[in-house]
Amino acid sequence: MMILGEKREEELRKINFTPAIVRLMNGKFVHDDLEFRFQALRYSLAGDSMAPKDIGFIPMWEDDLSITGLYLVENRPVFIKFYVEDMEPIEIGRSVTDLIEFIVKEYGENESELRSILSAPCASTT
Repeated sequence: MMILGEKREEELRKINFTPAIVRLMNGKFVHDDLEFRFQALRYSLAGDSMAPKDIGFIPMWEDDLSITGLYLVENRPVFIKFYVEDMEPIEIGRSVTDLIEFIVKEYGENESELRSILSAPCASTT
């Protein structure tokens, strides 16, 4: 089941995301390494046909081929990514730190700079 709209926003607010991660979820620029790779929801808006089966999936962002999001287990996030043509989720991790490390390793050219921006507790000026 795809969780969208106000329920999505409500569930995402419960997680202690850094300001940069919140910016990514809102389709905002964070760092050159991530430009064009984190896009607003579009596949997800198709609803349950674009969600992994048997979980309450909360989409965070998309790219041309995949959707990244989470589902909750005992009120704790499990971050996943899946390719829209495959629909088999790949677990990224179970904490915001795991999510940041995945983004850095997957997309970072300047890993230390990107990690610093994504981890910062205050909004970045980038």
